[in-house]
Amino acid sequence: MKKSKYLILGSSLLSHPTTQTQELWIGYTSISRDNPQVGQFRIGGLFCSIRLNNGEQNWFFTNLATPNVRDGWQIKSVKLRIRTEESPFGGIDKVGIRDGEGVVFEFNPLAITSFNNWQTISLEVPGGPRSFRFGLGLSIHVNNRVDTKEDPPPPLPPVKISVASVGVEFIKSGLTGPVFDSGVLDAGT
Repeated sequence: MKKSKYLILGSSLLSHPTTQTQELWIGYTSISRDNPQVGQFRIGGLFCSIRLNNGEQNWFFTNLATPNVRDGWQIKSVKLRIRTEESPFGGIDKVGIRDGEGVVFEFNPLAITSFNNWQTISLEVPGGPRSFRFGLGLSIHVNNRVDTKEDPPPPLPPVKISVASVGVEFIKSGLTGPVFDSGVLDAGT
């Protein structure tokens, strides 16, 4: 008897889950400081930096590169390329990601130091990826003293905090389709 091959429509077409990721970064020239009276701020070379004396703190603000808000991308993590110098006690103690005027998430408290070494710090959004609807912004709180579990006597030495770039890792889940299920080819004899 002749074996025939035919397709049973409907049940033979399957969709498979897919995940796409992308990282979008901005350079240091887009970073500004909140209070120009606090710290010595410098943009130049390959990074921006602020030097904070004992008891000083300030904020950095920047806009973030954002994929099309209608394409279903979500925020998975925030990335910082930083280095601290001159003091092991100063660094970054808060990072906030903003969606327009709203808050997506605030990472607080933090104790990010990277004494004399460039490091890429990844802050994953707890509870899974978050949606966004508008342009994204990032706030970074820099402080002469972060909670390093050490208690040095004041006054603390100055700290220089440098930022080369900041970025966001985006994720998008979806379904491919249709994908043909080859198991239904031999349906008859």
